[in-house]
Amino acid sequence: MNGATGATGPQGLAGADGLNGATGANGPQGPAGANGPQGPIGPTGSQGIQGPIGPDGAQGPAGAAGPQGINGPAGPQGAQGPIGPQGVQGPAGTNGVDGIQGPAGPTGPAGAQGLAGAQGPQGPQGVQGPAGVDGPQGSVGPTGPQGIQGPTGLQGPQGPQGPAGADGATGPANGLNAYGYIYNLQDSMAIVNGDILFSNNGYLNGIAHTTGTAEISITQTGIYEINYIISTTINSNTASLAIAVNGFVQPSTQVIVLLGAGKTSGNAVLTLNAGDIITLRNTSTNTIVLENTPNVNAQLVITKLD
Repeated sequence: MNGATGATGPQGLAGADGLNGATGANGPQGPAGANGPQGPIGPTGSQGIQGPIGPDGAQGPAGAAGPQGINGPAGPQGAQGPIGPQGVQGPAGTNGVDGIQGPAGPTGPAGAQGLAGAQGPQGPQGVQGPAGVDGPQGSVGPTGPQGIQGPTGLQGPQGPQGPAGADGATGPANGLNAYGYIYNLQDSMAIVNGDILFSNNGYLNGIAHTTGTAEISITQTGIYEINYIISTTINSNTASLAIAVNGFVQPSTQVIVLLGAGKTSGNAVLTLNAGDIITLRNTSTNTIVLENTPNVNAQLVITKLD
């Protein structure tokens, strides 16, 4: 059975707040007595010393959010923070409207003269102006020195042979007893120490020649005048030419044949005997090339003088 409940003691007067007293140790619980009758409520006793605060209990669940309060006044501006890194440059803005042009500034001092530029091309010749009035004629100047004589030009080719003239009147008994005209109309040349060939005969009297050969025969003893002319081509070299009698060159008859195209002539007076053979000989070490036909390129005239 349950034991009777003990009577409740009278409540003490409330005491002044004091220091929290120490909590006594709990003794062993006795057996429960029988519940006694409830006694009258006693007066409130004095408050005992507050015991130490116990440990915080576990945090309860968050309550529902209350309504937002009124914004408080702005606080004072804080100190400026350090400047952050420069950002990426933005795109260029559009050009602004040009401002009004300002007044012209004063003229600056003249700069140093630059280097002369290259000369430009010559301009076109201007239109010739009208002729001025003729001035008075000046006095005649002194005669200048005579210029140097220019070189002699090349001799022109020999013209064609004219027709034979009419026979002259018979001369006196002591007239020409021997004469002859011999010439060449073929392409020909005279090699070194070679004789010139004659292709044609003119008038012959007391003179003998076979056409196409070089030898001319004398049939009468006497004094003879011999004249000759040859025409050379541009292929000829400088050479010399002379009359040979019976194969022997007569030194008094030798002449120079000039280099290149032109005519060379010579003449001589020789005493010849009947039966002598005369030729026109190349006495140089170069070949003589005669002018091409149809012109006469070599001719020889023999005249007996006594």
